Amino acid sequence: MVELDQISTPQYKRCARCKQLKLLMEYWSDKNTQDGFCRQCKGCLTEYWKSAKGREINKRATKKYAQSAKGILCSARFRASDKRKEYLKNYTQSGRLAIKEKERYHRIQDEYGWHSHIDSWYPAARFLEGLQTATIVEIKV
Repeated sequence: MVELDQISTPQYKRCARCKQLKLLMEYWSDKNTQDGFCRQCKGCLTEYWKSAKGREINKRATKKYAQSAKGILCSARFRASDKRKEYLKNYTQSGRLAIKEKERYHRIQDEYGWHSHIDSWYPAARFLEGLQTATIVEIKV
């Protein structure tokens, strides 16, 4: 049995940009329109926002929102949230590990006299991979 809601609601909509008739699931929702969906399909909107004009408009809109009262309140609420604190904790921990690894690498370079422009030098590469290296003896003639 067909319900009344299915009859009254259209299942298709014509895209305002490409003029093709598409299913409603191919449109983003938009509470400001009468039917509750955007005028353009997802494909056309994605193409638009990837263009230079779309990126510029998005940048201006984001800046305007950030300076509005609602944007400032939302930003303050986010900065105080537990989700952000957890993210920063994990981010700083991973950053510290990366810095420690880089410091270790440079300490080894300084200790053994190897520099970044000769990292591919065979004994240095083997040492940095954690393998034993051959002892290098310089013979002067």
